[in-house]
Amino acid sequence: MNSTPSSTKCLILFFNIFIFSGCAGPNPNIGERTADRAYLRHDFDKQAVKWYKRVAVQKAEGDWAEGQSIGAFGKSGYYNQNSDARIAQAWLADSYLNGPEGVPKDLLEAYFNIRTVMEETKGNHIFFCCEFAGGRWITAEYIEGIYNQVIEEMSPEQLEEAKRLYPNWKPTAD
Repeated sequence: MNSTPSSTKCLILFFNIFIFSGCAGPNPNIGERTADRAYLRHDFDKQAVKWYKRVAVQKAEGDWAEGQSIGAFGKSGYYNQNSDARIAQAWLADSYLNGPEGVPKDLLEAYFNIRTVMEETKGNHIFFCCEFAGGRWITAEYIEGIYNQVIEEMSPEQLEEAKRLYPNWKPTAD
């Protein structure tokens, strides 16, 4: 005879369902997952940039999109979506700054992307949890470092133009 009360069994079952359903596994967005793998291998090309640009435009409003689990509701598949978009923009800024093989150096695009990430994160780290690949941290120091590198490489005229154009800039998927 089992001595564990049924209410305890139900609590254990609920706890396990709650904990294990929180992780979605590998990123279900095939294009983003492909770009992630390319970035982590330092195998940049136009395909990775194409997919990251598509991810960068997929921001949403509300606590669900910001990764709040308790008391937040949202469209299926968009949990913590804004972190995905910010990570994509940070990788884009790094790619446009360093101009790896296949990606043309573009300080204006690097500035727009990293400044957006800096403003939206407000000095905080970006973490996308629960990916079986180990998750990703992008530290506030990394973000600030990319921003500072972009500023250092820009001429005073380029920086002035970037600051002038930034308020009207929006990421595009093309």
